Amino acid sequence: MQAFAQYYPNIYEKFSVHQPNEKFNLFVNPDGSANLIDYETGVPIYHESPAEQVATLVDKYHAQPIIFKRDFSYLKSVENESNFSHVELLKEVGDIYVSASEALPARVEIDNCYPSLVVLGIGLGYHIPKILEKTTTEYLYLLEPNEDYFFASLFSCPWYEVLETISQRSTVLHLLVGISEKDSFNAIYENSRVHGSPSIIQSYFIEHYPSSAISSFSHQIANSFHQFSMGYGFFDDALMSVAHSRANAIKSHNVLNSQTVPKALEDYPVFIVANGPSLDDDIDTIKALSQQGLIVACNSASRSLLAHGVVPDFHVALERTRSTLDFIEYAIPKEQREKMNLLTVNVM
Repeated sequence: MQAFAQYYPNIYEKFSVHQPNEKFNLFVNPDGSANLIDYETGVPIYHESPAEQVATLVDKYHAQPIIFKRDFSYLKSVENESNFSHVELLKEVGDIYVSASEALPARVEIDNCYPSLVVLGIGLGYHIPKILEKTTTEYLYLLEPNEDYFFASLFSCPWYEVLETISQRSTVLHLLVGISEKDSFNAIYENSRVHGSPSIIQSYFIEHYPSSAISSFSHQIANSFHQFSMGYGFFDDALMSVAHSRANAIKSHNVLNSQTVPKALEDYPVFIVANGPSLDDDIDTIKALSQQGLIVACNSASRSLLAHGVVPDFHVALERTRSTLDFIEYAIPKEQREKMNLLTVNVM
């Protein structure tokens, strides 16, 4: 607990006062080792020699690892209908990737240092020192859906040594305890955005014990792993972004450069309106109150509001492509546009 107070004070504060479920049964094996009754099955998680059991488990995963990685062979056949330079470059990457895949043997072993390691299940933590003996990793994720199991590990896992080792190696440790598999995935996804996609794009997975929550997380990772390397934009898009930003800076458009709202406006009502079924339900209320607050319309919602005689104060648009201009010119008459303010980002 002192180690967590030093490295993870939020964990220390939470588990200093943790009260486990009435099912909680941490007991001692004949050899003096700790064991824990699994809530789902009602049987012990470990057999009578946990150290031997986890050593076998870790050796098995090390010899036959579960590795999640992206297959980029599909890039070779991507169509380039818009004639983007980026897509042509990606197709070349696809050719190289396929050639390398055919020429080089598949990697099946785990190196002594691996980019990212995700451990599903902490249990009593017997396996964690063993894993650190086998592999050094830059990014380590320890997931434990059941807070009581992590609480139990405080009595059996040498956390001080574990956290010291991780600190000395400059490993980035993310402890995900007591949160759902969906929230765990989102946390890993957000961290990959902070650390960069190479931090997670090839990952070594270890499942410590079987459970429905861990199984659900494994399926979610398998189905959504491609998301870790998507959404980063592309070369042509970046050029347009820089060009548009520069042009807008030269034109000296009005820029919102402060997060502070003037005191007189702090309590002023604002309607943020997007298209959807709720707009149909609330349109009468919006019409009745339209003169008592600001109306900010998100893209196509402007057209819907105008059809009901409500002129938005601000039209919001974010996409910098030609289609945005085409939509505004087609959907919003010029005389109506002149009554509205355009609220957008610097790349528009």
